[in-house]
Amino acid sequence: MGNKSSNPYFGLVAEKEMSYAGTKFANQNPYYETHGLKIIPCSLTVEYGDKSTKLTKNSMILLEILIMDPTIIHSRENICNILSDCASPLSENALNQCVHRLKEKLKELLDEELIDTERGVGYRWKYEVKCFYR
Repeated sequence: MGNKSSNPYFGLVAEKEMSYAGTKFANQNPYYETHGLKIIPCSLTVEYGDKSTKLTKNSMILLEILIMDPTIIHSRENICNILSDCASPLSENALNQCVHRLKEKLKELLDEELIDTERGVGYRWKYEVKCFYR
């Protein structure tokens, strides 16, 4: 599950970065706005008004997975594949903990449930997301 050859998302970030090389976005970092939140992946930060919180790398990756397409339910299996590194696959329990921590961090900023859980299936972001470049 976690090795490079079986992970369909391996290298996705590098490919995305290379696709911006030579464009007007080459030296700009994306950030996202959704439901009053500002999500800044390069600094692992989420802001809401005058409040902000830092996320772990895995929490930010999970958040990015969810906001990239809020119209679909992202399966637990695909999320585990993305979050797994080459040496150690992510367990079901570790995914549960990661989702729980992300929900708690977001609730500190905005006392509202932002992630839908489809029990046994996966997760979905509840709101429309816009992407911007600095």
